[in-house]
Amino acid sequence: MSKLQAQKKAAEIIPALFLDMFGDPATNPKGWPTASFGDLVVNRDGARRPVKSADRASRQGQYPYYGASGVIDFVDQYIYDGTHLLIAEDGANLVSRSTPIAFKATGRYWVNNHAHVVAQKAGTDLSYLEVALNLRDLRDFITGSAQPKLTQANLNAILVAVPPAKEQARFAELTTHLLSIQEQQANALSKAEKTFSALLARAFSESRLTGSQLPAEEIAA
Repeated sequence: MSKLQAQKKAAEIIPALFLDMFGDPATNPKGWPTASFGDLVVNRDGARRPVKSADRASRQGQYPYYGASGVIDFVDQYIYDGTHLLIAEDGANLVSRSTPIAFKATGRYWVNNHAHVVAQKAGTDLSYLEVALNLRDLRDFITGSAQPKLTQANLNAILVAVPPAKEQARFAELTTHLLSIQEQQANALSKAEKTFSALLARAFSESRLTGSQLPAEEIAA
């Protein structure tokens, strides 16, 4: 299993776990209390700054540069430090949903003006909000047809089911554990594949040195 395959598997399992624990976030079948998204987070959009591609070319560095769908470059400075939830502000993906519209960023990084940036308040977990938003059809909150846009005001107005903080934390812990296991499996498989390739190359190299040839059926196997 490659890291990409592990991520794809997690993208299937984590939403299923969310639905089992909390139900559909749009219909709230378990009757959790609700609150506006804006009341559950601290908006940090004010620090965002776009940097043109031509300017980024001369500012390459170690810090991820985020846009509406994830990391699009690396630059020499950062404007955010810590864990935040990033939510696409504009782009066709808000409607097509070919990739997640909400994703967490951790560490030090830069964010342009195409993604909202929010921090959690006490009692709300970003892992929970991330999946809750990604499972929702948000077309009622999106404006524009040629260029779909989720304004800060409309994002803040989304009504979100709010399970107990303890349950949100348990969900976050389970997903972190799941992602860790899948990453370990992917790394172990990758290491095994590299070891096998190295041993195979060594076998052929030694075969050439001794003038012998591996049987055709062994090569085929």
